[in-house]
This record gives sequence, C-alpha cells and structure tokens, in this order.
Amino acid sequence: MLQKRKEYSSLQLGFLDALRDPANRGDLRVCKAVAGYSDNAPIREIIKQLRDEILDISRDILVLHAPKAALTIAAAVDDSTADDMPERTKNAERILDRVGIVRGENLKIDVNVSRIALIPARREE
Repeated sequence: MLQKRKEYSSLQLGFLDALRDPANRGDLRVCKAVAGYSDNAPIREIIKQLRDEILDISRDILVLHAPKAALTIAAAVDDSTADDMPERTKNAERILDRVGIVRGENLKIDVNVSRIALIPARREE
C-alpha cells in the first residue's frame, strides 16, 4: 500500500495507522490526535500529503468487508424474515458494487436477426 519511494514522517505513519484502527471509526480529527499532530495542524494539509494512501486504506476496508456483505445477501435468500434485512441487503449490495462485484447486466438478445450463409460454388466435373 505505501509507495516504496515516498518517505513518511512518524506523524504521517501514525496517522495512517490510526486511520486503519476500527476504534477511531475513520474520524480524521481523532486520527490526527492519536498520531500526535498539533491541534493547529490543518487536516486538509495532512490529507493533501496522504491522499493516495487514504484512498488505498478506504478501498482495503471495503474489500475486507466484501465477504461479509456477500454472506449477508446469501443469508437474505435463506431467511428474509428479519425486520432489518432489506436495509442490510441494500448496504451489502453497495459494498459489493464499490469493490467491483456489480449486479449482472441484462443482455438483450434479438433472435430475429437475419443470417447469410456463404456457400462455395459447385465444381463442375
């Protein structure tokens, strides 16, 4: 995830680690404090320097939750009686859409298409 050529300060590494910690719930202000940044350090500057890394972490989080989302949808097939199942299924579909597992597209196939067959000329003997 971290770029090989990029040098990170200890504050930046701490911020990225804090961002991965589920206890911080992705709260950038909390992550800034946990990393040891000054209260006066603007979050937009931290984000500007770590934009790609933050996006990578976000993608990783979605990918890690994709199996759980798939299992939620599968559970809805077996037992859809839970009151919150429609909302849980919608949320699961959103996660799967984000990681690239999208709903199948309906293909329209026209069976009334004319076909032309090329037959070689008959050889005379």
